[in-house]
This record gives sequence, C-alpha cells and structure tokens, in this order.
Amino acid sequence: MRCFGALPLVLTSGDGAGVETAARHHTRFSGGLVMGQILTLYTTPVVYLFFDKLRNIRRKAPEKGFVTVGD
Repeated sequence: MRCFGALPLVLTSGDGAGVETAARHHTRFSGGLVMGQILTLYTTPVVYLFFDKLRNIRRKAPEKGFVTVGD
C-alpha cells in the first residue's frame, strides 16, 4: 500500500517557501498512486473474466450449430 506511505506528504503543512506548490505535487502524486492501485485491482479481474467468457463462447460455438471453417 504505497499510497498510504505518501499520506504524510499530503498532510504536512509549513510556513516555508514553496509549500503551496509542494502540497499540490504531493497531492497529485498520492492521487496517482491511489488511482493506479484502484484501476489495477478492478480492471485486471474484469479483463480475465472477459477473456474467460470469450473462450467459453468459442468452445461452445460448434455445439450451437455454427459452421466452422474446415468442416
């Protein structure tokens, strides 16, 4: 969970020069980590399920009376 490791960067506040710019960069960095993790966790299983269903459809196609090439 790298995204939680970057949380202190987002929550820090200070009075030094460039704090506003650094805070924006840290927020974008953390947001990118969170979005990457969410997309990976949700899209990978969906892609595997899609290809599994596609494989099952192709496997069952001749049983439904479809004409295959080479018959």
